[in-house]
Amino acid sequence: MKKITGLLITLIIIGHGVYLWSQSSEPSRPKPVELYHEATNWSYSHYQGDRLAWEGKGKKALLKGEAEIKASDFQLIYHYLSQENDNGPPAEELINFTAEQGLINKLINLVGFRNKVHVKTENQLELRTEELTANLETQAISSTTRIILTQPDLIITGTGLSSQVNLDRISIHKNVETLLRGNNLPSFSLSPDVFEIPVGQEEEVTIRITCTGPLEFEKIQTTPGEHPRQRINFKNQVVFIRQTKSDLLLAETRLYADDLEIILTSRPVSGSPETESVVSRLVATGHVRVEDGLTRASCHRVSWNDSAQQVFFAGDDERLAQITRAAQFNGNDQANPETEPAIILNAQLIETRTAEDIFILKGKKEAIFFNQENKAANQHNKIYITAKKDAIICLKKLKAFFKETVRVIQKDESTGQPADSESTLSVMKSDQLTLLLDDERNEIKNAKAMGHVLIINKDGSQISGKMFEWEPMNNFFKIKSDYLVKVWHQNNLIKANEIIVYTNSKIGGQIGNWSKIEAKNRNGTPGVIKIPEDNK
Repeated sequence: MKKITGLLITLIIIGHGVYLWSQSSEPSRPKPVELYHEATNWSYSHYQGDRLAWEGKGKKALLKGEAEIKASDFQLIYHYLSQENDNGPPAEELINFTAEQGLINKLINLVGFRNKVHVKTENQLELRTEELTANLETQAISSTTRIILTQPDLIITGTGLSSQVNLDRISIHKNVETLLRGNNLPSFSLSPDVFEIPVGQEEEVTIRITCTGPLEFEKIQTTPGEHPRQRINFKNQVVFIRQTKSDLLLAETRLYADDLEIILTSRPVSGSPETESVVSRLVATGHVRVEDGLTRASCHRVSWNDSAQQVFFAGDDERLAQITRAAQFNGNDQANPETEPAIILNAQLIETRTAEDIFILKGKKEAIFFNQENKAANQHNKIYITAKKDAIICLKKLKAFFKETVRVIQKDESTGQPADSESTLSVMKSDQLTLLLDDERNEIKNAKAMGHVLIINKDGSQISGKMFEWEPMNNFFKIKSDYLVKVWHQNNLIKANEIIVYTNSKIGGQIGNWSKIEAKNRNGTPGVIKIPEDNK
């Protein structure tokens, strides 16, 4: 007779627990298999020493011995203890987690949240997602799904998250979009119009920032009495769009960069117990471009501070920072900043003061002005100006100042014609130069040079003196000195205390192409020299 061996299954029910053993017909020790059992209005408190670390609650739960808990309508309150600091003992902050479903592994302090996950801190910061994992031992949380992070006036969305349990440091991994609303009207802008709006006329400032990610969000430690601050870093393909809406204006600033850092400051709203988040500092780096109304800028790094209301544009080893201001057209004409600039400013560092519409060029620099009176004939007279000391261009007052080793080059650069030595019409050197600009197109209306003035024109004529004044729109310039001014023209040497030269109006705006010369002495002796017709 054959011996038959098999399995003997025994089901034992003890209380609410269900336990399953499998046993061979051969003699062996039974091995229990533990199953879940149900509980209602469940709660659990977890202690670290004598301190309550966290507590979980749920309407229904499936309990698996002392290891796992599956709960529905799940809530977990984490008692976060801040690090010790010089201001006193560590403080406790309650972090509230809720979700439709929760899974707790009590042995390793790991918690999983599923469906309508909501995390709320005491500092009004909230997180929403559909899936979240929390390691309560290391105080780290993570997610791979869509994230919505909010606080008053701020919404950040993206995909994937790594963070501390108290949300003081957050990394959102990719596809990030941020929306910020506030009322700091004179914030980052290159348009002076936003500073001209009367008090009470402003409505709001809206800032929208996108990047491919990651985004780093962290709370900045502050001293007692300081406004709470947060730092947000945006990485890769950053687009910053700022809109100002008011009864009088709709202004928009666009910034593009590789990386962007902003500092948010929570400030009280005037006349209200509420607070608002405003951008108090901004730093962008890497292939930076800014578009703001008639102004365009490109540089390696731009920085701005709300308290100083100054924007700094910095170049790098390869390129200078550049700012372009388009002409201000009237009537039905429309300015196109990309194709019809009036001024181009290049420098190693450009400091702008938006409210006064001031640009300060520092380090290596070059300012380019476009004078285009004969635009129909495709005539583009560009005026290139360099100087050793800091240059100041105040477009609100329509003035520009250059000092020490000033060099002015005037070129004829018609459309499609490259800039080369053949296009140079004249070169002027002086100790200092002051420009008065036209209020419609920002063209040079009047130029005054002082010091050791020397002018060399394409036709071979030369001028030297102490004071030089040029009005390109009126087609004349004059040069004078306490001593005799020397002018070499058409193999003739002209000497006088003051010499006025009229240029050819058909070309317009050129120091060369003289049509008439007037020489005046201090004793009032007049002198007129006409240029032969074939030399015009």
